[in-house]
Amino acid sequence: MERHTSTSYDREINNLGAQIHAMGKLCEWQLAKAIKAFKITDKRLADEVIKADRQVNELHRKVETDTISVLAKRQPVAGDLRYIICVIKIASEFERIADYAANISKRVLRLEGTPFTLSTDYVIDMARECRTMINSVLDAFDRLDELAAVAVWQKDNDVDKQFVRFMNTLKREAEKCEDSADAFTGYIFIGRCLERIGDHVTNISENIYYIKTGDTYLSHFDEL
Repeated sequence: MERHTSTSYDREINNLGAQIHAMGKLCEWQLAKAIKAFKITDKRLADEVIKADRQVNELHRKVETDTISVLAKRQPVAGDLRYIICVIKIASEFERIADYAANISKRVLRLEGTPFTLSTDYVIDMARECRTMINSVLDAFDRLDELAAVAVWQKDNDVDKQFVRFMNTLKREAEKCEDSADAFTGYIFIGRCLERIGDHVTNISENIYYIKTGDTYLSHFDEL
């Protein structure tokens, strides 16, 4: 962001960015721990992730409060206004990502082991890709790099393809495993959570693109 004549205004803007960064890092940590809990069926770790969701919710409320304060006090226009409005939206996206990480952990509490070996590997790979996307989109946000944001947006295709392969593999493994209905539905739920996390990261990418350009990435395609 461009510097302002008021240093206090700069501090307020920078503080919003720092809060978004903190939310993103906490979400990435939650996802990493949720998948580790899934991999080794660690219910204590899963419970830790569920409890950490409150921290993200608190950060979300703080971002909302601070953005409203800046809007009321500074009456921003143009790029500043886009940034502040998108900060609210990005915070909401991270809040949803944290919810999905917590939901994965809640499902881990109900699982008894990981009976589907190949499908487990797909879950781990999808989660790794999602974590990379989170870190990359945070870097794009910190630098307000619209091209980096577009690169993250495009990576969601990889998550979607992995999800399709995961579902096909899971169905084949479930057919060979008796009494696996509960685990089967649990795996589907976890895979769907990861797929949705990828979607929310792409939404963050679109907001970064909008901050920098004043346009949406999808509308760019519509014009081609």
